[in-house]
Amino acid sequence: MILNRMTSPVRRRLLWLVAGNVSLLLVIFACLLPGDTFAGALSRLGTVLVDTPRNMAPEMLAAIGLTAIIWTGAIDLSIGSVLAVGGAVFAMGYSHEIHPVMCFACCLLAAGGLVASNGLLVRWLKIPALIVTLAGLAAYRGVALVLVNLGVPGFDGNLTVPEEIYRVPGRDWAAWILVAAVGMAIVSELFFRTPRLWLAHGSSSSACRLHGLDLSKLSVTAFLFGGLYVGLAAMLYVSNQQTIDPARMALGFELTVIAAVVLGGTNIFGGEGSFLGTVLGVLFLYLARQTLVYALDDVHARQAFEGALILGVIGFDCVLHRVEHRMEELK
Repeated sequence: MILNRMTSPVRRRLLWLVAGNVSLLLVIFACLLPGDTFAGALSRLGTVLVDTPRNMAPEMLAAIGLTAIIWTGAIDLSIGSVLAVGGAVFAMGYSHEIHPVMCFACCLLAAGGLVASNGLLVRWLKIPALIVTLAGLAAYRGVALVLVNLGVPGFDGNLTVPEEIYRVPGRDWAAWILVAAVGMAIVSELFFRTPRLWLAHGSSSSACRLHGLDLSKLSVTAFLFGGLYVGLAAMLYVSNQQTIDPARMALGFELTVIAAVVLGGTNIFGGEGSFLGTVLGVLFLYLARQTLVYALDDVHARQAFEGALILGVIGFDCVLHRVEHRMEELK
């Protein structure tokens, strides 16, 4: 059912990603095999797979939230700094010995609330989301630093959280939260009207206006959805850190998330994509990084190769997309 609602390029991207993820798992297994038995390499691959949901949960949740926003033709470039604010709020709660559950909740609400407020600012100020969230990219990081300097006694740049109870969501619950959140997103895409309206908004705003839709209100609902998922991502990300450093945490996070969303088949200009594609895109990037860890010792070489891999996959699909459009024009 979900495949029938996708455009041909999105379906093709899903097939590429499934094949790519399987291929990456085989490459990881091949890298683990030298110097070990078949059973031993298989066991180590199993360990990688078991750790995968926890390690990629923050990126996947944030990517799903950003997918909904991009569908409407908007974007949020501030999510890395938003996570830093969530970390600052968590650090303040911890330093004042607030109950862990309250720390988790405040982190989620702070991060999610900022993303939702971005949507409201776009609606009220009539300024493109690109401009509003680009400003937030710098401003929210500054807010995070102000909060920890004022709210954490004796803060010297970072805060260590040794108690295991403060890391329960990020380490013990991450996989379950991820499964539930991904399931909710896919179910909403299948059975609810709002995700289809987000796609319609990004595809043709003029047509939506002719049908009497309030586009600014529709954009706000996408930011609210994105806020929920980014808030969950912040809670899992922060609670999986032993040291909280708002100046450095989640640097470049938004770039990785945007790359995963686009890699999953979502059009960066809106109107096309799927949550399932985003899930597969995040998984592909994660497995690609794991493969490079085993295959290359040089960190900089791994970063360069990862960028080239993303460019190659998306570029090849875009070439096929253009060829398809030309064939349709010739008919």
